[in-house]
Amino acid sequence: MKPFLIALLALLAADAATAQRLVANSNYEASGTSPGWRLGIGDHIVLRFAPDQDGFVIVQNFPRARRRTVDGVRRWESRTAGGSIMVIEARESPCTQGGETFRDSVTITQSERRLTGCGGPRLRNPAPQP
Repeated sequence: MKPFLIALLALLAADAATAQRLVANSNYEASGTSPGWRLGIGDHIVLRFAPDQDGFVIVQNFPRARRRTVDGVRRWESRTAGGSIMVIEARESPCTQGGETFRDSVTITQSERRLTGCGGPRLRNPAPQP
């Protein structure tokens, strides 16, 4: 029983570390809901979906892609060796999620799937008006 508890604690600690940084040398992060997801761009690109009803977590890894900026939209496009393509677009437009405001509205497109969320640095939320 003791080895099981040690393994469980190690798994929880690893998941907590993942919650802070999805990818080494991260220089861009984003997240969204419905379904819940988190994105990290650094040494490579990681897209992590929240656990489903069975508790399974899906993590997708893509090769690092060079960022291009066109008409103010930052865009990353990556392709795996198997041919899967991920396109990430970040538009500088305040985006609010979970009570926090971020600099960018983010769209991720993979085949027919389209995810939307918020990314970039957190912005200071304005003080409530009386």
